[in-house]
Parts: sequence; C-alpha cells; structure tokens
Amino acid sequence: MFDKFKHSIFICFSVLFVFIFTACSLISNSDNDSSLRFVIDENSARQLASRSESSADMTLTISIKGDYTQTKSAVINSSGTTQISFAAIPIGALVYVEASVRDSDNNLCYTGRSDSVTIVEGENSIPLRLTPYSEEGEEVIIYVSASGSDTTGDGSQSNPYASISGAVSGMNNGNNDYLIYVDGTLSGSQSISSSARANSITIEGLKGDSSDTLDGGFTENSTGTTLTISTAVPVTIKNLKITGGYNTNGGGISMSSGTTVKIADGTIITNNISTTHGAGIYNDGGILFVYGTALIGTASPSSIATSTSYGNKAIGSGDGITGCGGGIYSSATDGGAVYLGYSDANTKTAWTGGIYQNYSSGAPYGGGGIYTASPLYMASGSIAYNLAESTYNDAKGGGVYLQNTFTMTGGSINKNKSTCNGGGIYLNSAYSDSDTSFKEGLLYMSGSAVIGDESTSVATSDSCGNYGSYGGGGITNYGKVYLGYTDADTKATLTGGILHNYVNDGSGGGIYSDNDSQVYLASGSISYNYSGGEEYGGGAIYLCSASLTMSGGSISSNTSAGNGGGLYLSSGSLTMTAGSISSNTATSNGGGLYLSGGSFTMTAGSVKTNSAASGYTYYGKEDVNININGEQIEGTTDYDTGETTFLSNEDIEL
Repeated sequence: MFDKFKHSIFICFSVLFVFIFTACSLISNSDNDSSLRFVIDENSARQLASRSESSADMTLTISIKGDYTQTKSAVINSSGTTQISFAAIPIGALVYVEASVRDSDNNLCYTGRSDSVTIVEGENSIPLRLTPYSEEGEEVIIYVSASGSDTTGDGSQSNPYASISGAVSGMNNGNNDYLIYVDGTLSGSQSISSSARANSITIEGLKGDSSDTLDGGFTENSTGTTLTISTAVPVTIKNLKITGGYNTNGGGISMSSGTTVKIADGTIITNNISTTHGAGIYNDGGILFVYGTALIGTASPSSIATSTSYGNKAIGSGDGITGCGGGIYSSATDGGAVYLGYSDANTKTAWTGGIYQNYSSGAPYGGGGIYTASPLYMASGSIAYNLAESTYNDAKGGGVYLQNTFTMTGGSINKNKSTCNGGGIYLNSAYSDSDTSFKEGLLYMSGSAVIGDESTSVATSDSCGNYGSYGGGGITNYGKVYLGYTDADTKATLTGGILHNYVNDGSGGGIYSDNDSQVYLASGSISYNYSGGEEYGGGAIYLCSASLTMSGGSISSNTSAGNGGGLYLSSGSLTMTAGSISSNTATSNGGGLYLSGGSFTMTAGSVKTNSAASGYTYYGKEDVNININGEQIEGTTDYDTGETTFLSNEDIEL
C-alpha cells in the first residue's frame, strides 16, 4: 500500500515537475536563458494520487497568459510522465499559467491557475495547485489560521492555510461557492487576486462574533492595505474585524475596478488610516454593498470624531493633497457604485449598522463619512458623528461629499460636522480629475430619508442634527436637490426631510444653494433648522444665484439670527405653486421670506404665522420682483433715502 501510494505520488510529481519551459532574452545577440518550472503542491498531489484510474491517456493542457501567450497540450504516457516545451519566453515578461487535466473521454477532471510571476534569468518556479472540477458546483469550506501553512496546508480545519491568498490559490472551479473561515487573527496584508476561479467567495470569522480579525499592523513607516480585492468574483465579508491598515489609498480595504464586495452582518472596519483616499474602504470602480449590522468606524459613538479619536481617518499631507473619505472613498471610475442598505442592486436589506465617527482632513474636499464620485444609494442605516476638518477652514461634507447621483429612500445622515460647508452633505458639480467627464451632483430624497434628526425644537450649537461652520448645516448645494422625488421626473412621498441642522456663523441652516444650483420641494419638511449669521441668514434655505421650485411640502419652525427665518433669496428665483412656509422666525427682517434680489412668484400655497422685527411674511429690497397670484407687487419708496422696500405682515393663503 505504501509503495503504491509512493509510486502514485511519483507519477503526479513527474507530470508536474517535468514541465520545463525555455525562456530566452529578446535582447539582440544575447544567449541568456531562463527556465520556468511549475511545481504542484502536496495537497494536489494527494488528490491526484487518490484517483482509482490510471493517469495514462489523460491529457494535460498548459496555457501561458499575460505578456506572453501560448497554449500546448500533451498526453500523459503509460509511465505517468509528459513534457511540454515553450521557446522564447522573454525575460521580464509578466505571466501566469492555467492548467487542465482531461481523461480519455475528454472529461475535465482537474483545473489550476498560478499566480503571476515576472520571468527572470535563471530558474523560475511557480507553485501550481490543481483542484477537482465539478460542473454542478458545490460549497467548499476552507480554513485559514495564523498557525497554518500555505505550503503544506490543505485548507481543512486541522491543516489550515496561513493566509487569504493561500486559500484563494486553491480556487480553481468557477462553479463552486467558496467559504473561507478565518480562525483568530491574521497579520499583514491579505489579498484576493484576479486568479481566483469561483462562483462566489465568502470570508467569515469562524467564531461568528467579530472577534476574528484581519490586522494589517501597518504604520506610517511600514505601509500597506489590510485586504486588497481585485477579483471579478463576488466577495462577501461577514463576522470579521478589519483593522490596522495604513496606506495612501485604502487603509482597511482596497477594491479594484470590476469587483463586487458585500460588507454584511458582523463586519467591523475600524482603526485604519489613509494619507489620501478611503481610510476604511477605497473603491476604484467596483460595486460596494453594505447591510445587516456592518459597521465602518466606531461602534456606539457619543461624540463627533476628532483627529485623535476616530473610527477611520483620511489625512491630507499638505501641498494640495486632501484626505478624502474617512469611512469610504468611491472614485469616478465608470461602473462603480455604493449601495447602503442593499444586498444587491435590486434588493433592499435592512442596515442597522452605520458609518460612524470617521475623520477626513484637508482642503478643498472632504467627506468625513463618505466621499463619492460614483452613484450612491441609501435605503436604511446611519451616517453619523463624522468630521471633515481643515486648518484652512475649507473642508466640506461632514457626512457625505457627493459628486454624482445620490438616491436616498431611507436612513439618516445625522450628527456630522464640517469646519466649512455642508455639515451633512456637500453636493458638488465639476469635471472629474480621473477622466475629465462632467459629474453633476444630484440628490433625490423620498420615503423616510432624513438629513438631521427629528427633534421638534430649533437646533442649537449643542443640540443639532448636522453642523456646518459657515454654510449649509444640512446640505451645501452646487448641483440639484430634489425633495419628494425618486428621479427628476417622478415625484414620491417624503415623510422625512431636512431637520434640526445648524450653521454657526453663516447662512442656510437647512440648505445653502449657490452658483446656478437648483432645489425642488414636492413633499417632506425643512424644519427646526438654524442659521447664526447676522448679516445674511436663511434659517431653512439660503439661495444665491440659485432657484427653489416649491410644489408641495413645508418650510416651518426655522430660525435665523439675521434675515429670512424661512428663506433668504439673494439672487435667483423662488417659484411657489403649493406647500407652506410657516412659523419661521428672523431676528431682523423677513420672518417667512427675505428677498434681497431675484424674483418671487406665487400662484398657490401659503406663507403665514411667521415672525420678525419687520416683515413677518416677507421683506424685500428694491432689486426684487414679486408676483403673487398674478399681481405684480409694488414696493414702498422712502423719499429721504430713495430706497424701495417690499414689506408684508399679512398672511398669504392661496
């Protein structure tokens, strides 16, 4: 029995060790040679040895791919050996190998794929793992532990691999669903390479309580990403802590273009740092789903992040290098997207976790919680306690910095802070640095979505939803905001809204809208917001070269320390065909509306029960055009100063 097993092993090793490929330099008049040897791992040898039939008449096919491509096949002879030769593989070529073994009836028996190597002068050796092929596909469980070995391990619980990449090297059946159990803590960089062949891959902590860990252990002086994912095979991560990353892009997780990654129940991504983009997760053109109890940041925080107390931290390095996306950074690469509260693009799955207490620093961008130039969808969950900070007071988007489309049907963005604009969201429209295409910032809100919180008292500096230092406590808008819409043409009920946000020394407690931007309000509420700037104001909304089209919803119970308890129109337009503006307060002028310039047109709706020192309903200056129910309103001119003002203390109900 022993001799037979030994002979079988010899046959297997003969088959795999005899493949010697000749590689020659392409440099003229050079006779430098290299050999390329593929070495079967012990586990594959045992699998082949366990076959009851003879290996004779089986056909081996080897395909070299990458910078050099060629495929050859050979029949394994009766002695159990074969040889395949390739000539003139250039030194310096980056190649990998795909192998298959078929029986005499041409049935596929084994498949394998190597990692990529760069050909050098002399002997090159590539480990090659073969796995049995099954058309049906099955769930294959693989164990990984720091006590295991990528050389002698077979992936069993008693003989595990030592790394994620070790486990992935054995994934050679595209029909199988592979489950990798992580037992304990794996240190250093882990990866799922493009060589993986599987139907799906799940990485899960064995204990099921998030105590099993991938810990990069990286520092400023020894950098790296804890988990790099570059396979097109869908990857799900469960019950696992990912920590200790420190890299330029992607401290905790880095996703390549074309990847699909699901961050599911029990996953915690925390204590990672990036010096540019995406401390928690860096997504460069992949599709990211976050749902279940997944957490990016700190569990159960009670205060906003700081530079020393944070979940994940994206730090700028000066000279215009900005730390963007403390929790998540998603690039403008085509095909990328982020889904919060979804398990696939068409399936909403409750997300009870959150993106909590993450930090970004540097100007002129930001995104304490998320920076995204790819589409963003949110159906549930929370983005909270995140900070965008800059020593130049020009960091933007405490919760979210957005330069694409954001469709929000549920969940909340709350308790975030920016040291400049956009405590909750900074909505930008600009040309992308990566592909020079124009990316318009669009926000669609419907369902139960809330930016802020549902407190029923006016926001203060100590008690508020989101906090913007200079403008846009809830939202700073340089694109288009649609409240009560699922897209630009489809209205939908919004039961939430922009609620209880605060601006310290600026305008637009709820929304600051500038530079030809647009706001559409069809349903929902903009309420209990506060603007602290005494010169301008807009407790709910500030418009400068911007427009508000109001066909429903309400603007109520907002306060301005200056003018315009409900709305401050500096320039642009306000068009009102329905809805109500009520119970707003201004310390100075215009309890409901302060109209400094532009035009106000109203054909239906109400402006009532507002209060101010002057102009309870509205206060307008001479450059404004006011038309109410088809009547052009005339102002009153002060004969001493020659200044014309428009003032009304009477409620309007149409």
